[in-house]
Amino acid sequence: MELAFLAVIVLVVSCQMVKASDSGVVSFTHGYVWGSLEFPEEVHLADRVTCNLAVGAYIDVDIYNFTLGISGLVGQSWQVLHIEQILSRHMMQGENISVSVIVVLPQNTSASLHYVVEASTDKGFGKTAFYATYVRSSTYSELQINNSKLQQEYGQLFGSYQNLI
Repeated sequence: MELAFLAVIVLVVSCQMVKASDSGVVSFTHGYVWGSLEFPEEVHLADRVTCNLAVGAYIDVDIYNFTLGISGLVGQSWQVLHIEQILSRHMMQGENISVSVIVVLPQNTSASLHYVVEASTDKGFGKTAFYATYVRSSTYSELQINNSKLQQEYGQLFGSYQNLI
């Protein structure tokens, strides 16, 4: 019974599902490696998605495998759009790595992008997965501007209608 409970705890600690914050940054810690991933909240179809990945070490650690995977709904199926990997690297305490990841979206991408960060070190392992970066034909800001124009046109038409009455 205790072994089963311990196994459940290890699974819960090592695989986190997180909701992306409003700021477009998700932080993680796995195997004494910390990191943050900054991503755009929304993009247009066929845009370039630029993500900034920062990785650091709390203590001296050997990274066996560190992977950032980005997937998207292309047409009717999910496809891996980009994989960024750090393999077999020793990191000293306080050392930082910064990587800019650029992904060009296929024309028929939709929904939200799915991000997966996995780390395996000599001190532990873990996985963080989340959906973020809405892929839109029109962004929220563009819809707001369009709505304002439509409201203004409606006001003018309603004024003309009132004058005719």
